Amino acid sequence: SAGDLWNDVMVIRHGIFRLYYLDSEAKESNKGFFCEGQILAPMARSAKEEPSLFFVETMTYVEVYQCRYDQLATLLNNPLRSNRLLYNLAEGLLEDKIRRETMFLQL
Repeated sequence: SAGDLWNDVMVIRHGIFRLYYLDSEAKESNKGFFCEGQILAPMARSAKEEPSLFFVETMTYVEVYQCRYDQLATLLNNPLRSNRLLYNLAEGLLEDKIRRETMFLQL
């Protein structure tokens, strides 16, 4: 929820999540939708260290693989384990950025 610290990393096995903001008049604005095979986790330092600015809602029944962010970070300190995962994360972030830019430019 907004105001909570986000300490978990989730890989979505099944289902759909919606992330959204509420303005001062309780109007909702979608931040994004995440579904099967995607990772739902804080990426920016501020997202890990400061209270969340948005809400997370399940749109359907969901199943996730979940672990604490700090536990995953400890595992990934080994470069042999982390290189492929980090490449896939960076690739996914770039694809999401391109989709958001395209949607924004087509408004």
